Amino acid sequence: MRHFKYLVAILFFIFMVERLNAQDFSISYQQTVDLGEKQITNHKLYIEKNQSLYFDVTDVKSAKITENQEGNLNTFAITQSHKPDNIYIDFTNKTLQQSTYLGNENYVIKESLYPFNWEITNETKEIADYTCTKATTKFRGRNYEVWFTEQIPTNAGPWKIHGLPGLILELYDTDQLIVIQVKKISRDGLGQEQLDVIHKIQQSKTISFKEYDKLFKEYAQELFNKIATKMPEGFSSSMTIDDDCEDCSSLEIYEEWEQ
Repeated sequence: MRHFKYLVAILFFIFMVERLNAQDFSISYQQTVDLGEKQITNHKLYIEKNQSLYFDVTDVKSAKITENQEGNLNTFAITQSHKPDNIYIDFTNKTLQQSTYLGNENYVIKESLYPFNWEITNETKEIADYTCTKATTKFRGRNYEVWFTEQIPTNAGPWKIHGLPGLILELYDTDQLIVIQVKKISRDGLGQEQLDVIHKIQQSKTISFKEYDKLFKEYAQELFNKIATKMPEGFSSSMTIDDDCEDCSSLEIYEEWEQ
């Protein structure tokens, strides 16, 4: 009888582990990006079988212009209405598709999953009641540190970062340009709204990351030119944003080996 009880306990443990592995998850994150002007957005990472969706749930705000008096100058701050940035990963086909905006134009960037080279350390800490381990890596010109937990076994993660043997709960680059922190972990799967987003991404015309990188710099140049026309006489408007622009703040720096 004692051996039977042990057998039941072992089978129950195996069942719970398998159930955890098959469980769908929804993880809420706060993402802070500071490329000269701090932007705080909220996202949910949906993990379901062999796919994930980093879904933008940030409240939409109306565009507005505010004027401030600084010394003898009037300064203007332009706040645009928030446009969602969603990232869908298909782990079976090893592809990532990002739906994002430049101005009012929507683009879907398609790329192969980045080959992360992780270094897992012996450092641990508790985050949201989960034991987490620190890992480091490089991604498109920046060094990243993350904290992940093997208590939720998945190689998915927030934003474009993935490839560890557990869920990433905290992520930041060493320059603190991007910081992503977990807020809540739930056990629910994709809803109809999220499935519609995935379907739209899959049906959209796509461009490569290299093509998007070029469009981004052209858009930045156009914005600079518009600002330059509003500046007082004597302001230098000769700045050119090109492929070698060292002053262009970007989370991702295109690597030439990428196709």
